[in-house]
Amino acid sequence: MRRNGVGRLSQQADASQEAHLEADVSGRLTEWSAGAEALLGWTREEMVGRSLVSVVPPRSAGPVQEGIEVLRSIPPECPRTDVPGVFTVQLPLLARDGSTVTSLARVFAVGTGDSYRICADFTLVHSHPGDGTEPPVFDALFDRRTGLVSCRFFERCLRAAVGALGRGSSLAVAAITLERFAVINDALGMELGDLLLAEVADRLRGAARSSGSPLLARRSGGQFLALFQRQDDRASQHAEAFAHRVLCALAAPVVLADREIFVTPSVGVHATERADEEPSMLVSNAATAAYECVRSGGGRVRAFDTSMRRETVERLATESALHHALERDELACVFQPVVEMAGSSMVGVEALVRWHHPVLGTVQPDRFIPVAEESGLIVPIGAWVLEEACRQLTMWRARRRCTFRSVAVNLSARQFDDPGLVNLVQRALHRGRLPATSLVCEITESTLMRDAESSLGVLRALKSVGVAIAIDDFGTGYSSLNYLRHFPVDMLKIDKCFVQSLRDPDSVKIVSAIVNLSHELGMTVVAEGVETDVQARVLRRLGCDLAQGMWYAPPLDVADVARCQLLRRGA
Repeated sequence: MRRNGVGRLSQQADASQEAHLEADVSGRLTEWSAGAEALLGWTREEMVGRSLVSVVPPRSAGPVQEGIEVLRSIPPECPRTDVPGVFTVQLPLLARDGSTVTSLARVFAVGTGDSYRICADFTLVHSHPGDGTEPPVFDALFDRRTGLVSCRFFERCLRAAVGALGRGSSLAVAAITLERFAVINDALGMELGDLLLAEVADRLRGAARSSGSPLLARRSGGQFLALFQRQDDRASQHAEAFAHRVLCALAAPVVLADREIFVTPSVGVHATERADEEPSMLVSNAATAAYECVRSGGGRVRAFDTSMRRETVERLATESALHHALERDELACVFQPVVEMAGSSMVGVEALVRWHHPVLGTVQPDRFIPVAEESGLIVPIGAWVLEEACRQLTMWRARRRCTFRSVAVNLSARQFDDPGLVNLVQRALHRGRLPATSLVCEITESTLMRDAESSLGVLRALKSVGVAIAIDDFGTGYSSLNYLRHFPVDMLKIDKCFVQSLRDPDSVKIVSAIVNLSHELGMTVVAEGVETDVQARVLRRLGCDLAQGMWYAPPLDVADVARCQLLRRGA
């Protein structure tokens, strides 16, 4: 027997001749109004008991079934006959004469438990002959590229869920951000980019199945959302457990057109038990927490706290000031010596950027470099460092104040993705009147392995210019030895985390393995962050070729480099 509320809806529809249908939780039609009979030609006796999917065109059956599943997964507090729970979609239906009728449907749900009903009031928009053409389906409900619910529908459900919070209940929003998605999407093209999004969505669904089946949505680009509702105070715990499953689910590369694509997710979580919480702030705070994960290197989970808002404001102020740093001549290069371990003579320098702000004073690199990366300012800053490093090496050589061979510059991920990178390198060498062998381009291991196939092309293009290539921070990423064998690389720079833990026998074994592998592949090994005599002695014993760090010399200004031609410390 139907609940009175549901029964009244169908009675009202019959009285008004409005086209109205209802389906139970399994998607089987339970009501078919006189208006629906008049519009489509099917009688109530023919329709009640049939699946809703059976009266939509074949190509729309999947999205309609998915819509039923979405509505089934939403707790009863969300879809109601009030405004937040109502959405309007274009719903194609098959008429009895074989034509396709495009209807504008007002979809909502009522009831709970066995009396739960999916309801639609619909009116004719236009009809199509039975030629297989179909209108768009559920545009307001679904994201076409992933099959997840749309951001608009997610926001409506979130608003209703917040309003339904009561004593002891809670909800949480998880925001998932795929790092560098725009770059990857541009490189792959639209078709493969869509396939990548679809695969990510499938993996998110897999993570959600064992996490209480949250409502999943695509926000925009490579950003996704998940909504958790609980009748206890554990929504945050469920959201964080889901977030960690997402990291695991996306750890393996996505294979598209025989290419391995690595996507790094960052997940932020924000939870509340307050019914007066502004829903948009829940999403914003979760996204802010995800952004903090990205800043910390990605592949992390963080819960929102209010200090993140303050940090965001500070970063915006830093970015604003950084926009003027180049034009106001506030940046400077310092140079850290690279030393030959066998005799401690200086064989090169690494150029590093410093920022001297007239009000803020000396701004530390760990404060402004991440901001420059995130904002894209690292591209013009990196171009300036490259030009300045080449210019300065030319000046030292002209004044016969240096005997070392080369200057190294770091290429950021943003620079590495810039199609104008090779021309930029060639221009800097030309202006400095330097042979290409005077320049070492350093790229981090993690940057190279984001898309190894594309990286191989860029490395080959750089190598064709004649510059030396170094993999920076080696050992902290996930290099494939197969790719390492094919990359045209001259140097491997062992990350300082291994150097600083050389008292640990396992770290010694790792460094020894890197040195032996590098030498087998014909590469020079450089140790970064050498700070003690003990570290220097161990590295020398293991056969490391070059080193840099505070034990030898800190980053030096131009005048100090000119005076520092032969370092004997640690010989």
